[in-house]
Amino acid sequence: MFMRIRKVVLKTREGFTLVELLIVITIIGILSGVIALLVVGSLADSRDGARVSDITTLTSALEQYFADEKEYPAGATCAGSFCSENSTMANFLDDLITNDYLQSKPEDPQNNVADGSYYEYGNPNNAGVADQSRFYLMAKLEEKTAGENVYHYCDNGVDGDYFYIKFSSYTYRTTYTNEAAANCDGCSGSVTCYDPVWD
Repeated sequence: MFMRIRKVVLKTREGFTLVELLIVITIIGILSGVIALLVVGSLADSRDGARVSDITTLTSALEQYFADEKEYPAGATCAGSFCSENSTMANFLDDLITNDYLQSKPEDPQNNVADGSYYEYGNPNNAGVADQSRFYLMAKLEEKTAGENVYHYCDNGVDGDYFYIKFSSYTYRTTYTNEAAANCDGCSGSVTCYDPVWD
C-alpha cells in the first residue's frame, strides 16, 4: 500500500512536457508583444499631445508679438515660396524669447530633421523678403489623425503624414494648404495639398 502511494506521488512530481513549456513561452511572447505595442502607442499619443500644446503656446505668443509689433517674426531662411525656420535651429523664433513672449524655446519631443520631427515656422517669401503679415506654424504628428487643426498631407494622390498646423488667418490657411483644389479631399487625385480632416 505504501509503495502504491509513493508511485502516485512520484508520478505527480514529473515536470512539464516540452509541448506545455512551448505553449507557455508562446503565450508569454504574445502578451509581451501586445503590451509593448500599447506602451509605444501611448508614448506616441503623449508626444502628439505635447506638440499640440507647444504649437498652441507658440501661436498665442506670436499673436501677442503681432499686437505689439504690428508684424510677425520673419522666418530665417528664404527659399522657394517661404521664409522659414525650424526647432532644430539655434535661433528658432528668437524674437519671442528675447522680447519675453516666451521663457524658453519649445522643441518637438523628438526634434529630428531626418524624420521630419520638428516644429516649423514660416512666412510667404516675397522676392527674398519675409511677408511678416502672415505665418504658418506646424508639427508632424505620429498617432493623431483627427481633430481641429489636423491636416492630412497629400502628395499627388499619395497619402502622407498628418500635421497639426496653425495659421495667422483663414485666408492664408486656404492659400498655404491648397485645400480647395479638386481631389484634395481624400487625396484622390494628382494634387499636392493639406486636407483638413475636421471640416
